[in-house]
Amino acid sequence: MPPERVATIQRQRRVLTFDLRELDEAPISPRVMKVVQQAAGERRRLGFRYRAAGQGDQPPRYHEVEPYGIVFKRGHYYLECFDLYSRGEATGWEAHEEHRDLRLQGILDDEMLCVLPEKLPPGRRRQKRYPVRYRLAPAAISHGVSRHFTDMQVERQSDGSVIVEATTANPWEAARTLLHYGENCVVLGGGEVLRETRRCVAAMAKNYDLLAFEVR
Repeated sequence: MPPERVATIQRQRRVLTFDLRELDEAPISPRVMKVVQQAAGERRRLGFRYRAAGQGDQPPRYHEVEPYGIVFKRGHYYLECFDLYSRGEATGWEAHEEHRDLRLQGILDDEMLCVLPEKLPPGRRRQKRYPVRYRLAPAAISHGVSRHFTDMQVERQSDGSVIVEATTANPWEAARTLLHYGENCVVLGGGEVLRETRRCVAAMAKNYDLLAFEVR
């Protein structure tokens, strides 16, 4: 191929790029990946001990889930699953029955990780939906309203802002998605999403107050 043609193709390739970098510092255990894929592929229940990122020094909990598959988003690998119940050393058995995305790094590679004999029905359980209502300032929608949720209803206001009503299957993730707008977004309603947003904002305010005090 002539050098001029090669240079043209290389320039075209740089026009559109996708950031698919893995952001995890800790590697995923090959056995964890293999067992999770096996359970999802065979449609069988999966058991494992899990240590959440914010769990601190607490002992890991044992979970049993219905696995759907592995998804890569925001630079991390997650197990999409329906969390049936978990067991902790202090709390015992707790029923969850909710859809969750669990980081693969949190699944421990030990004797508790296994594909269980229970055969699961085809398809996924119907997800519980949670309402969310928020206002976006004009600065946040200069290029249009981003569709973070599938069933959004947008109401434009006289001051150029919009009020969005939608539902989400994951209030924890929805709160963090809306926090990306910073001061240009206010969560107005949806009990679970609003509580999680307020909790995050209060914790961040406390952290920055402590940081300011230490700097002084």
